[in-house]
Amino acid sequence: MLMKGSLIKDQLEDREITIYLPPSCGACNLRLPLLVVQDGDYLFASNTEFLESSFAQGRLPEMIIAGVKPFNRLDEYTPWPAPALVPERPDFGGGGPEYIRFLTERLLPYLMSNYYADGSREMTGIIGASLGGLLSYYAGAIRPDVFGKVGMLSASLWYRGIMDFIRQDAPSAAARNQRMYMSVGTREGEGKETAQKEMPALNREAYGLLAQSGIGPDRLRLDVEEGAFHEHSSFVRRFPEAMEWLFGQPAGFVEEAALNCKEA
Repeated sequence: MLMKGSLIKDQLEDREITIYLPPSCGACNLRLPLLVVQDGDYLFASNTEFLESSFAQGRLPEMIIAGVKPFNRLDEYTPWPAPALVPERPDFGGGGPEYIRFLTERLLPYLMSNYYADGSREMTGIIGASLGGLLSYYAGAIRPDVFGKVGMLSASLWYRGIMDFIRQDAPSAAARNQRMYMSVGTREGEGKETAQKEMPALNREAYGLLAQSGIGPDRLRLDVEEGAFHEHSSFVRRFPEAMEWLFGQPAGFVEEAALNCKEA
């Protein structure tokens, strides 16, 4: 099926941004939900057929998706500095707070000004896989006023200090009224000799901490994929389910919005 929306390559402060615009973007100046995606466009570029089918069937509202390409993901996607897992790899830089400031203070206003993004917390989400999932949780924790929806695909919860952070943050998370989606594969720790081997168990533990803090099943979900490894193909496969959980609407949402636009 041919894509009805469009993929645009843009640049902001020397950073490559891939922006998906849905078919009705710009019609009647209608403001649309926004999802900020880590690691560029690989999670959504091959899922446009699913997205547009979901739009047409009313399972998802039409939305803008912005894939942000990192300069250095070991720096930008980590919340604080930490030593490398193995000696031959570089240390983690802990540049997450600065990167989140770029997202909230530069990227979001740019998308609101140039691409019809709504910008309200209820209509704005952030998602990523692996370290991108780690960053997404942290962004939702420190900027809940911006991100009302948080997606974590196989989040790197082995990162030093993050489970302690989640234990301390869980009571606050319950009061933030965000929707949170988590997923992990049962075989993600296989073949690992570092803390990464605990990936499935730590994602389950984090889910348990958040659920026990009072976040109900209407706002928190964990999908465990049997037999799935820690790899791009698994993340791409689970991305559509994350989208529908975070942004799903009752059937008829798209039709009603389109009708209102025509009558305006």
